[in-house]
Amino acid sequence: MVLEEHVVQLQRGDRLFLYSDGVPEAMDPKGTLFGSPQMLEVMELGNFQSIKESVDLLMNVVERWGAGGSLEDDVSILGLEIEP
Repeated sequence: MVLEEHVVQLQRGDRLFLYSDGVPEAMDPKGTLFGSPQMLEVMELGNFQSIKESVDLLMNVVERWGAGGSLEDDVSILGLEIEP
């Protein structure tokens, strides 16, 4: 396994989301992956909400996506926000 290391300077108001691979890999009943592009779209929708509401929004959308399908992997999301 090859790992990369990156350094990022966070500023006030920046958000950092840590998530398990079960989020973008969640499947709907037809076997379609939720995917990273859709995950980022949902995260952008939550930009004007509190960090908790933003995480809850993403979790709820992933759970609805997988309803009747398969959430075989763990689905974990942690959101951090640098105090504005």
